Amino acid sequence: NTTNLLHLLRMKSKCDWFNPPLALQMLVVFLGSLVTRFMKLCDPDVVCWDETHFGKFASFYLKSENYFDVHPPLGKMMLASFGEMSGYNGSFSFEEPGQEYGETNYC
Repeated sequence: NTTNLLHLLRMKSKCDWFNPPLALQMLVVFLGSLVTRFMKLCDPDVVCWDETHFGKFASFYLKSENYFDVHPPLGKMMLASFGEMSGYNGSFSFEEPGQEYGETNYC
């Protein structure tokens, strides 16, 4: 019957699933997460503990140098690929924690 079909079409076209208060709450959480993620992103301006190891291994991958590491390489390969995409050439030494980056763009 045509009347029932028109009624069903009108019901389907309504946006019953959209909840404005929930959408606003999700937007606030999303914006808050962006602020807290990027706040002080460039601090500290020295090499931190893990960067000594992972940065050094990523630099080895970028320069195609052989080295020995007992851990699986996927994470270091990913860091090397992100470094390559951002223009890093593997020239920084990552010798010890607390080493200043100097002229190397780290942020």
